Amino acid sequence: MKLHYQAGGVLIILVLVMCVEGALEFQITKDRKNQLYPTLYKDIVVWQDERSGNYDIYGYNLVTQREFLIITDPSEQGYPVIYGDIVIWVDERNGNLDIYGYDLATGREIEVTLQKSHQYYPAVYQNIVVWEDWRNGNLDIYGYDLTTKEEFQITAEPSDQEYPAIYKDIVVWEDSRNGNKDIYGYDLTTKEEFQITAEPSDQEYPAIFEDIVVWEDYRNGNKDIYGYDLTTKEEFQIITGKSHQKHPALYKNIVVWADDKNGDLDIYGYDMITGQKILIVKHRGDQKHPALYENIVVWEDWRYGYPDIYGFDLSSFFTTDNDGDGYSPPVDCNDSNSGIHPGVEEICDGKDNDCNGLIDEGFDDDNDGYTTCGGDCDDSNSRIHPGAEEPCGKDYNCDGEVVPCTGTLKISVICEGTGLKADVYINGEYKGETDAQGGLIIPDLKAGTSYTVQVEQEGYTQQEHTVEIEEGTIPLDFEIEKESSIHVLLFFIPAIGLLIVVFILKFRKPKKEKAPRAPAEEKRRKKEEKPQKLTCPFCKNEIEENWVSCPYCGARLKDDTKVY
Repeated sequence: MKLHYQAGGVLIILVLVMCVEGALEFQITKDRKNQLYPTLYKDIVVWQDERSGNYDIYGYNLVTQREFLIITDPSEQGYPVIYGDIVIWVDERNGNLDIYGYDLATGREIEVTLQKSHQYYPAVYQNIVVWEDWRNGNLDIYGYDLTTKEEFQITAEPSDQEYPAIYKDIVVWEDSRNGNKDIYGYDLTTKEEFQITAEPSDQEYPAIFEDIVVWEDYRNGNKDIYGYDLTTKEEFQIITGKSHQKHPALYKNIVVWADDKNGDLDIYGYDMITGQKILIVKHRGDQKHPALYENIVVWEDWRYGYPDIYGFDLSSFFTTDNDGDGYSPPVDCNDSNSGIHPGVEEICDGKDNDCNGLIDEGFDDDNDGYTTCGGDCDDSNSRIHPGAEEPCGKDYNCDGEVVPCTGTLKISVICEGTGLKADVYINGEYKGETDAQGGLIIPDLKAGTSYTVQVEQEGYTQQEHTVEIEEGTIPLDFEIEKESSIHVLLFFIPAIGLLIVVFILKFRKPKKEKAPRAPAEEKRRKKEEKPQKLTCPFCKNEIEENWVSCPYCGARLKDDTKVY
């Protein structure tokens, strides 16, 4: 937390004291019995209540404006504190003072201590309860883990340690070990104790939020409010005056307390960042024991002669600039981020950077309500954005996935006007058989792609079509015929002819090759090789060479010495 203070001296601040009593004040209890020691967490206020004749613990929901009983018992219950759904209090049911609790969510009561000695003034943060404890003959600080159900001792000094307060891992308390009352602290994580104040006067009733501790301080002869930064280890004065300022409570940069400057105790508030001081309530009787959460302060109010619980909304009066950017709420729409305030340049980051009520304006070119930093993957097309209905073929909803476009092929196979069962192939891959009516549906074929479709059935002619798939259903009809005998014959004739050719080529004798001869020699050889006809020289009839006489004329053809 960023605070404006001066350490080691007297801080002089010129403040404008604003009186706001009655404007945003509201009454929580109206019973004429005593209601004391209120405290709150978020929308729930708790207090001790005497309406039943003894003190019980009651609660009130600021949103529903409903009052409810938390615990009732013939004995006394008092000093309640709350964190989350857990309410803790001091309980006298066992004849001494013990610490008990109650879970508002489950309705379960919790026993924290069951010692024979007294334990009181508890404080709680998350699952840790701390209190002051008499078991060792003096007041020590003890703790209890609601989750592990383990108790642990924080201080073991022979002097008294009282009024503990806790925030996260830091416990602070009022300590008498030095002969006066100082403020000490303890780190539950490191298990290290440390001293916060060392004044010879008394410092009492500490409160803590984040790294700031505040308390009542007597160093000026009366009760003032001082503070200490645990991070910088610097002490600073919050408010001082001739009157007493008592019972400080702290939330973020706002401190509230009870102040008797007007005679009775009234409730004041102070902004540690801006130095603004306001009078929250001024009425007859005392208003004291304030508690603070966010912008709501509650207190014990004696204006009618008996104590009631009242509250006030501070949101309209304190301005803060927690991020140091020069702007305060409500003008600064994010007072924890110095990069967000009016006038800053808007960037695309899912935030209203310039506090004009618009997020990422100027970064939605297609006006579809989505920016590029908000997941719009095409800011030029209003149909494309996260959550858009996604047709096929393009990433319309910006999830990084594209739904493919597909078509459905509706095949019909008919022979002579009647449906026929047939096998169907697409690009050579078997897809199934048509039904008795000759139909077959083939879905999820990629659109824009050509497919070759074949239908086959034994005894029928085979057919093939090529089709380009589009989105939707595409009909594809096949009309096939039965195969006839002529078809069979035409099929076998080429096969038989082929077999004959193969047989002739396989079994014929090859001719012997002779050496080539010259053309003249070849002509003479052919003439000599040509057989000569023999005729009878007498009757001219054709005879054989080995005949001795002509059978036609009886002439002798040869003798021992001569051939005719």
